[in-house]
Amino acid sequence: MIEHFGLGIYIATSDWPQRNEGQWKNNGPKIDGNKYSDGKWRFMTFDLDYTMGIKYNEVGLVDSDHFKYAESKNWGSPTNLFIALLKNNKNFQYKFINVYCDFINEIFNPIKVNKLLEDYIEKYQEIVAYSQLRWWGYGSKLPGYAHYKDAFLKNSDNKKAFFENRPKYSLQHMKEYLGLKEELVELNIKVEGKGKIKINNILPELKEGKWCGKYFTNIPIALKAIPNEEVKFKEWSGDKTSDEESIDVSLTKNMTIIANFE
Repeated sequence: MIEHFGLGIYIATSDWPQRNEGQWKNNGPKIDGNKYSDGKWRFMTFDLDYTMGIKYNEVGLVDSDHFKYAESKNWGSPTNLFIALLKNNKNFQYKFINVYCDFINEIFNPIKVNKLLEDYIEKYQEIVAYSQLRWWGYGSKLPGYAHYKDAFLKNSDNKKAFFENRPKYSLQHMKEYLGLKEELVELNIKVEGKGKIKINNILPELKEGKWCGKYFTNIPIALKAIPNEEVKFKEWSGDKTSDEESIDVSLTKNMTIIANFE
């Protein structure tokens, strides 16, 4: 639920949450080795036409306050349940805030998004242009093909701008909506030796053994050290010390935490 609604809010999906979402679960017996067979409800997200800067009903642009939008109408369940949990359950709220920061710091990091979009342009620009020409037409073939290729490129550029500028708007919207007094500070992660770090629900991409993201003060962040097969975890050092592989950290300032493997 947190990931589903966090995604819809962050990428400003505007023909949602009243549609383009669903839930599913396994109705049969539990299947050995399949964690999705536990019978729990899970969320589906689909049909993202009006999103990432493409507006629908005058919402959906980079500065859209989708926290207010999600609450703007009686969308029914499960949206009303999500809003109630977000406002009234502190543990749920903290989990949502951290997942939202995970989105911004890693999953939708503009550098990663730009690389993906460049790959999509290379692989799909011609395919999309031919598809648009086939189903929408344009009068004549060659001008239509050129038009739709150009439109795909411009749409990709708009998405790059969306992800570049979305954090400054949406983080402020979240602070105002939840009445957060906490401030954003930097979490600097370093790895000495051979291993990975799990932060909340993400495995961040380390560059030269380093990673930096921003999280809110006084909201516990889960860190887990994951050693490579040939080594073992030794300890955490820096602004947090421990010999436990999994720790919780509440930031009070810009902090540097080092995972040491041997």
